[in-house]
Amino acid sequence: MRGGGVCWDADCLSVTELARTPHHDGEMSEYVKIPDQLKDAVARLNGADRLIDQLRTFVQEYERQEMTRFLPFFDESSGEYKLDLPDPTAFPPPRDMKILIGDVVSSLRKSLDYLVFQLAQHNEGEEVHGTQFVVAKSAAIFRDRTGRQLKGLKDHQIEIIEQYQPYNNAEWLDLLNEMSNRDKHRTLHATFNSDYLEMHFDAKVDAENYDGWVLFENVDDHGADVYIRSIEPLVRLADGRPAVETLEVMHEGVKQVLLRFVGEFE
Repeated sequence: MRGGGVCWDADCLSVTELARTPHHDGEMSEYVKIPDQLKDAVARLNGADRLIDQLRTFVQEYERQEMTRFLPFFDESSGEYKLDLPDPTAFPPPRDMKILIGDVVSSLRKSLDYLVFQLAQHNEGEEVHGTQFVVAKSAAIFRDRTGRQLKGLKDHQIEIIEQYQPYNNAEWLDLLNEMSNRDKHRTLHATFNSDYLEMHFDAKVDAENYDGWVLFENVDDHGADVYIRSIEPLVRLADGRPAVETLEVMHEGVKQVLLRFVGEFE
């Protein structure tokens, strides 16, 4: 689990330095007790966290496998080692990777909707149907939707939700909403770009210095070993954003929203 993650049993939620003041030594995060009403929302956040960890491992394995398809060679004309890169469309990311991304997006979106449902029920003393976490591209659209989707919420609670709207620079929420509504996670691709790669070569290299790199042995007449690794993510969403890193930003955004409402259930 990533640093600053959530407790698996949904009883507590870690607080990053961006959310609250950390311990005096700056090395450990505080933990906030989660009220019962928020445990379903936190459980969804936990599930997304686990899925992101699975996805990260999946992506790393895929990228390493794909890099074995690269062909390093010595270019006589320039006197440099270069890479012959295959067409990435011939080796698209596996379907299961897309499913994982879709599950992360769904869990994060449901976490926000569970929050609004519980807020309304806590305020009204009974279930309030038809609620959901509003996502709007303008203040006018937000105001138009609050009466339906945020019914039962108090004015200050609505104001907090508005602070996280896309028109208030919460780009992560806009992207989460678009991916949730339009299944944009179904469009996933690999980008084979030499700018995303680092290549080292040596005729007699110490392999311990290249743990995790992909090795190509004896690529030229001098018997040089070439090591390659990615320095930028190769697996990206339809808009070119790195898949895992983008989901991590969304996860952190949802966590920050939940933290803002912990005190509402006291």
